[in-house]
Parts: sequence; structure tokens; C-alpha cells
Amino acid sequence: MGTTTHLMTAEELLRLPDDGLRHELIKGELLTMPPLGEEHGAVTMNLSILLAQYVKSRKLGRMYAAETGFKLESDPDTVMAVWLVDPQSRTVEVCKADGEKKLFTVEDEITGDSVVPGFRCRVTEIFD
Repeated sequence: MGTTTHLMTAEELLRLPDDGLRHELIKGELLTMPPLGEEHGAVTMNLSILLAQYVKSRKLGRMYAAETGFKLESDPDTVMAVWLVDPQSRTVEVCKADGEKKLFTVEDEITGDSVVPGFRCRVTEIFD
């Protein structure tokens, strides 16, 4: 006898009550994480400033806060952020909608590829 697990939809994720935790949806499975601290806020702001200045000056589109969810896949749904910035290891993992992932360290330069054409910065700038 098998067991059936309910896969959550993006709509169900949006209806979750505000419990002070962060939630993402990976292929229909809910991922719950603790609230982020001071270091995360500083790193997020550094990256946001770099990206926002570039995007705004070139009229490339809109910027969203790090907590904004984006539906990347359907059936089952995936809702998450696409650059995973880790202050502890000082790395940035870029996760693309097609599932491709690439890890960048402080020795690397990260680019916006086709999402933010022409954008580039040293990963160390995000953490300093």
C-alpha cells in the first residue's frame, strides 16, 4: 500500500497565514525557513543597490524585494528566489528556471546573463 502526499500549489502558498517564517515552494513541496537576521539584511541591501542602479539607469525593468516569490514552474508548482546568497560561505548560487545551477565565490564575477543584460559585479562587492 502506497502513501499519497499532497503537493501544494502556488495559490495555496499565497493563502498561508503570516507566521513570521519564510516559505518557498519547490516542485509542490513546502519549504519553511526561519526569519533572516541583520547580516542577511545588509547583504541583500548591497546586492539590491548594485542591481537597482544598473537596471534603473538602463530602463531594463522592475526590481523586487528579496522576499518576493516568483512562480517558476507549474504542475507541480515551484515558487522561490533565483539568486541564493549565502553570507556564511560568501557564495551566490544562481538557479535558473530550467533547473540549471551555478555557484559563484568571492573570487568570481557574477553576471545578469539574459535576465539583466550587461550587468556584472565581483561577488565580493555583495558581501563588503
